[in-house]
Amino acid sequence: MCDENINLEEYRSSMLAALSTDPADTEAMAELMCADCLICEDNIKDLGPSWRNTPFVEEILRYAPRVAESGQTTLVANVCERVADTLSYHPRLTLRLMRQQRMALAMEALPGNDDLHVLDKRIDLYERNIEAAGRADFGSIEPEGRLKSDPVEWTERFEQVIDEAEAKVWSRIDADMRGLGFCHLMWHELQHVLACDYGIEWRSPARMNPRVMFD
Repeated sequence: MCDENINLEEYRSSMLAALSTDPADTEAMAELMCADCLICEDNIKDLGPSWRNTPFVEEILRYAPRVAESGQTTLVANVCERVADTLSYHPRLTLRLMRQQRMALAMEALPGNDDLHVLDKRIDLYERNIEAAGRADFGSIEPEGRLKSDPVEWTERFEQVIDEAEAKVWSRIDADMRGLGFCHLMWHELQHVLACDYGIEWRSPARMNPRVMFD
């Protein structure tokens, strides 16, 4: 992983320049993936704008197969796992990351590897939920973890518009408002934007989990 203390945007630009000179430079691809991962992690600090991460994730997925084939399977698996944790409301994109992570792990793992077993179970859950959402069979969608989420989040339509919707919300909210209770403000605005601009009725985590305290 590249040095976290460097200017990530500048370093990323230098790796893109290297690839424009030599499109087969797998070392530059690997460093670009690392820079993209760190940028994604920076974006979500302190409830930051996760909607900015999608282009970086797409770039990671574009180069991951070549980097894994070059022998840097551990790096690919780690980047895919870390960047998946920076995504919100993107089940299909997360599934692609998990599949790439699995491919990288399988290249180096011994039979019976526990990481593969756990990852396979999560991949299976995502595949079943996405398929159920495609059939509008929302009653078959299983929660991931203890907290419930609105099943509409698994639909392709939701995933297609969520980044744009969140960008609109961020344009209306002052960054100084971030702090205790900020999530409730964000969810209220997001619910309004999704309903008014996209015709999507969405229930926030607070509504889906009324007995849970969110700050």
